[in-house]
Amino acid sequence: MTKKLIVSILFSMAFVFVVLHFAFATVVAASSQTLSIVGAQGTTGQTDQYTEFSLDSGQTWRRAYLYGVHPWGVIEGTDSWINCGPSGSDCAGMDVLYRVRFILPDDFSKPQTLFQFKADNAVTIRLNNTYVSDITTEGTVTGDTYTNGALKAGINEIGMVLHDYGGLTGLNYKITINVDASSTPTLVTAPLSVLPAPTLSGSPDIPTRDTVSVTIIYPADAVLKEYSLNGTDWIGYTSAVVMTDNGTIHARWKDSLGIVSSTGTFAVSNIDRTAPATPTLSATPTTPTNGDVKVTIEYPGDSVLNKYIIGTGEAQGYVGSITLSVNNVVYAYAVDAAGNTSGVGMLTVSNIDKTAPTTPSLSADITNPTLSVVRVTLSNWGDATVKEYRIDGGDWKSVTDSSEVVMTANGTVEARGQDSVGNKSAIGLIQINNIVSDQDPLKITVAAMNSNGTEIALQFNHTLDLRTPLTKEKFHLNGPAVSISSASYASHQVVVLKLANPYVANNELQQITLNVDSGAVMDKGGKSILEWRGLPVKSQMETDILRERLKSLPSGNPAAAIRINSVVKYMLQFRDDITGDGTFDRNDILFLLLQIDRLEE
Repeated sequence: MTKKLIVSILFSMAFVFVVLHFAFATVVAASSQTLSIVGAQGTTGQTDQYTEFSLDSGQTWRRAYLYGVHPWGVIEGTDSWINCGPSGSDCAGMDVLYRVRFILPDDFSKPQTLFQFKADNAVTIRLNNTYVSDITTEGTVTGDTYTNGALKAGINEIGMVLHDYGGLTGLNYKITINVDASSTPTLVTAPLSVLPAPTLSGSPDIPTRDTVSVTIIYPADAVLKEYSLNGTDWIGYTSAVVMTDNGTIHARWKDSLGIVSSTGTFAVSNIDRTAPATPTLSATPTTPTNGDVKVTIEYPGDSVLNKYIIGTGEAQGYVGSITLSVNNVVYAYAVDAAGNTSGVGMLTVSNIDKTAPTTPSLSADITNPTLSVVRVTLSNWGDATVKEYRIDGGDWKSVTDSSEVVMTANGTVEARGQDSVGNKSAIGLIQINNIVSDQDPLKITVAAMNSNGTEIALQFNHTLDLRTPLTKEKFHLNGPAVSISSASYASHQVVVLKLANPYVANNELQQITLNVDSGAVMDKGGKSILEWRGLPVKSQMETDILRERLKSLPSGNPAAAIRINSVVKYMLQFRDDITGDGTFDRNDILFLLLQIDRLEE
């Protein structure tokens, strides 16, 4: 049993030995590592990819330049001096800060440092802000425990302040770092030197029809300020650039070392001299209407000011459909953000009709008392499309422009019209009251005026009741300065009107008409004269013509029969309504007979 235990223990120890041996075999052993930092090697005029300089106390960094050999020679392993510019005279008389950075492995140990410098005129060296040494002209410094102890794992920085007192300037160096580590220390590549681009701004920055002024802000250390309108041809900047059209302006600058900045750009796109499209107008409805019409206006999308004008009114802002209650013209225009004004759109609204048709005219063919029918003509419909009439308040009936309404009895005729949009006219009316039901009414005939123009004889067809008082006011003569002074009976069928002033109607331009009021005279049977209007008083010329016609008719014997025969022949041949009462009847014959005593004159 003891033997088995010893064997088990020996086996376990062997296993542990094997595992430990394998683990130690996988760890990389630390070894001596050397990092050489040279300032510098390369082509004159180029920049060193590891050494940087700053002119603003470390705020911004740029790669240092290689400017070739210096009269003082170079340190072994280097072939060029470095400076803040591409020549040995750049930054003369200045203190310029340089730096170089490197990375040490986490497991580094046993650090050793060696600093070899040539400086025109002097250089102050620091390692991670730990002072190392000041070297004037040239010198070599081996790092002591204090200096070497400043090294750290990760990024390290060696700062070098170059002091120049005139003439050439620059430095040439080689720094050697030795450590024990499992990996090699590495240099940190300096970023490419970039000068910030200028800042550009335009005014105004809202849409405009005018120009845009572009102002460029350059850094204080800019010694050359330039701009370009095409990115190729560069122009010196002295003041704001005025852009007359849209486009892109480029800007850059150079510092005292000739380094060119990044290019800033500014696109001017707010110059707009293009007028908006002309607004479009439409109306609803477009057919004739006696209501309102709504006008809708469509403005272009780039319009910021939508305006319209009704007729000769003032411009107004459009917020929605416009309602017109009368016909008019609507104008519309648009203004964009830059102030460009569109063409003027126009719409004429002419389909609103709120005017009623004219009141129809009604006229009777006979206005004096008559035994026949009276024909009423309907006319003057205007733009009426629906034409109607009615009698004595009955139902409305359709008519045409030329329609006549035949009245067989006295009554009222009315007419009205309506146009295509529903406007209704006023009602025209005529009262027919001259249809006589009596077959033998009391009628009047106006004989010719006497030769001196002072009397007019009125012939009646019935024997008059001379007891009926005559009143001159019931007889009316119209015409220039014609007035009646008295009315009297000349016989049982004749009334004579005496005129206040002589009046001779000797031509057709001096017509006189007679109006007689109803009840002016009465016959022996009790019939009262009806109202007569517009009976013509024959002029002297007309009576002369009538007598000549009677004389011209063939005559026979005896003389009185000849004269009567002439009247009869005239009546048969002409049948003229001589008295103007609307019919050829015995009143006309009586009037002709009154001329018999003059036929021989």
